[in-house]
Amino acid sequence: AWLRAGGVLVWWPRDASAARDSSGTPRPALLAWDDDAAIGHFAPLGVTLPAGTVVARWGDGTPAVTESALGSGCLRTVAASIPVQ
Repeated sequence: AWLRAGGVLVWWPRDASAARDSSGTPRPALLAWDDDAAIGHFAPLGVTLPAGTVVARWGDGTPAVTESALGSGCLRTVAASIPVQ
């Protein structure tokens, strides 16, 4: 009810190993949205993003975050991991 009444829910699953290469070293990656960007130790998660507005993209242009309307609110799904230190 809160979400449909205008709230925003961010679903960001965790994968502790996704942002590291086979040697265990973090990999840098680019996430971009609007006129902003972030470079960090992000990696794609193995989740399927729901249909919706693309909010952020990987450096190669593929979607990293989508937003889907639910009533007056929205659900944002993040398919990017950050390493757990």
